Amino acid sequence: MNEYGICLQQMYDFSSIKIGELVSDSWPQMDSLAGANTEVMTLRSEANKKRKLKPLKDTFSAMPKLLKDLKPCFMMSPLSVATFLNPLVFHFDVVIFDEASQLTSENAIGAIARGNSVIVCGDNEQLPPTSFFAQEATDEDDFEYDVYESILDECKAVLPTIMLKWHYRSKNEALIEFSNNEIYHDLLTFKEPYLNKDGQGVQYIYVEDGQFERGKNRVNLKEAEKVVKLVFDHFKRYPDKSLGVVTFNTTQQALIEKMIAKERYLNKEYEAHFSDTLKDSFFIKNLETVQGDERDRIIISIGYAKDESGKLSMNFGPLNQTGGYKRLNVAITRAKENVTLVGSLLPSDFDLSKTDSRGVKMLKGYIEFAMNNENKKTKSNLEESYIAKDIVERLDKLGYKCNLKVGNSPIKIDIAVLDKN
Repeated sequence: MNEYGICLQQMYDFSSIKIGELVSDSWPQMDSLAGANTEVMTLRSEANKKRKLKPLKDTFSAMPKLLKDLKPCFMMSPLSVATFLNPLVFHFDVVIFDEASQLTSENAIGAIARGNSVIVCGDNEQLPPTSFFAQEATDEDDFEYDVYESILDECKAVLPTIMLKWHYRSKNEALIEFSNNEIYHDLLTFKEPYLNKDGQGVQYIYVEDGQFERGKNRVNLKEAEKVVKLVFDHFKRYPDKSLGVVTFNTTQQALIEKMIAKERYLNKEYEAHFSDTLKDSFFIKNLETVQGDERDRIIISIGYAKDESGKLSMNFGPLNQTGGYKRLNVAITRAKENVTLVGSLLPSDFDLSKTDSRGVKMLKGYIEFAMNNENKKTKSNLEESYIAKDIVERLDKLGYKCNLKVGNSPIKIDIAVLDKN
């Protein structure tokens, strides 16, 4: 809130309106002399054609000024930039890359060449530009791949770097706590006002009779059934919350998709929740394709488990590969309010002496974290300043129970007063 009583959100809203006005003011009046210029006539001609349209690249090249007046911000993939924007005609003040850890340098260079300056955004602890599932071998135990360098890696070596310090997505501190402890270490997070609020935080659901079918199928049927039940329970309990499902392999993803399609057919009343027109529509994705997505609630299906003989292989597909832990990091940081991890494994099932994979070790740790998190209470730190302790003592005399230094990151709430209700 500033001195005029305007909050930050209102300033964003006003700015959005102002930018819209500036853009619309630059549009040519189609019924005036300005509407008779060559670029406007080209657009009109192509828009009114029924057939034999020019290739888009040629059409765009014929009206570069008009296109940028109509749409001063182009949102395109690097491939689309190379395909549709002639580098001799189109040039931009700024080129911005998002999720740059997934983009190879050779794919980025064309877009960079079309800008006066470049901003490259990404996280080195998320997915590199590889596609494990696109090249998945028949026997994934024998599969290996090369880790390709991204444009983010190259830029980080030669350009000034600004690190983001605040974690913005998670409304519950537990959602980022594990990744912060294991990977980032110094992200600043903020404690939510409610302890153990219904539907928030991280939880683990253990499917005791789940088995992983190795070989061709590579699915966990019992676990998939549990995930499908949780999806429809979500729409009953939290109809206004967005939801996504993440699986550890493509075969489990396909199985869950098939089972949900069957339930949708039998329960038509839930169809509205699966509409693609929703702002944050429901999705089912795998570790390789979920980066960049976020939803209020995320359900994660591990899938991998003991087989019918009771044997647990220490192979967890993409987690075992170089940088595999990054895939787990992506999956567990997609939620704004809740992560429900569904698995048929207990921490005691893991034999880490059989693997040196950081991804597998992190999976065991995350299962432990999720199991313990539900009953975790915020502890008070009694070694505080005399002022804080004096305030707490006086509040206690008034009937209020307090905690000191609440939070898991360096930014903590000095004094938190518990709601009596």
